[in-house]
Amino acid sequence: MELARSVGRLDWWNVRGEHTPYQWLVQRVLHQIHPCGERRADMRAAHNTATVLATQAKEKLDPSTFGEIVESLRDYLPTCQQSDELEADAQALKAMGAMNG
Repeated sequence: MELARSVGRLDWWNVRGEHTPYQWLVQRVLHQIHPCGERRADMRAAHNTATVLATQAKEKLDPSTFGEIVESLRDYLPTCQQSDELEADAQALKAMGAMNG
């Protein structure tokens, strides 16, 4: 959804289907390396905070521990989670669009 919105697409449910598995893998990896969209600032802040914590730690942190700290800081407040009640089927959305003209 973030990828689709970052390029101005509102039909985010179609974006994955328009990619080959390899293209989707590349998109996901690129999003991890160079994030786009609303979460970019959150991800940078998490990395910066984790870096400060690591420099002040008594012992050097191993990469996996550093990664866990970044993830916990980045995801402390879920922003993109949907409840089961809000999930919509792409075909149902298309049908609603057809009904509305």
